[in-house]
Amino acid sequence: MTKPLTKKPFFRYSVVGTASSVLDYVVLVALFHGLHAPLPVAATAGYIAGLLFNFVVNKKWAFKAKGGAKHTGKQALKYAVLLAVNLLVLNLALQWLDDYGIGPEYGKIIVTLGITVWNYFFYRRVIFKPKHPRRHQDGSDRSSAASAAGPEAGERAAGRHSD
Repeated sequence: MTKPLTKKPFFRYSVVGTASSVLDYVVLVALFHGLHAPLPVAATAGYIAGLLFNFVVNKKWAFKAKGGAKHTGKQALKYAVLLAVNLLVLNLALQWLDDYGIGPEYGKIIVTLGITVWNYFFYRRVIFKPKHPRRHQDGSDRSSAASAAGPEAGERAAGRHSD
């Protein structure tokens, strides 16, 4: 039986990412055009608004990550490192595109598409990866086979599936 779209991590990630991007974009354009803020300031403010929303909703809904405060802190640190790289790429790319006549209204969309692709893999495999490898009912570790096919495959092989 096929899972409904809302049960698939990539779909949930896409919904969260879209909402985060809309928030980010609206803040960028409002600050840049409405308040005439410098481009890096407007881009950074939009980015921060989107990222805070993105972390919380991806953790809780898209990837259904578990763990207490200590684990959340580790996830937040990994997320922060990725965001620092993303922010650097965003600002450099927006400035470069602007230098070639593509303003931030369109440049932001172009850059966000690239960032979205690599973030999914980092979120799923690094940041919101389960704390411990999943164990089969007989106690064997199926993490190597499951990691190649994704977390859902490991859960199905173990006869468990929470979604």
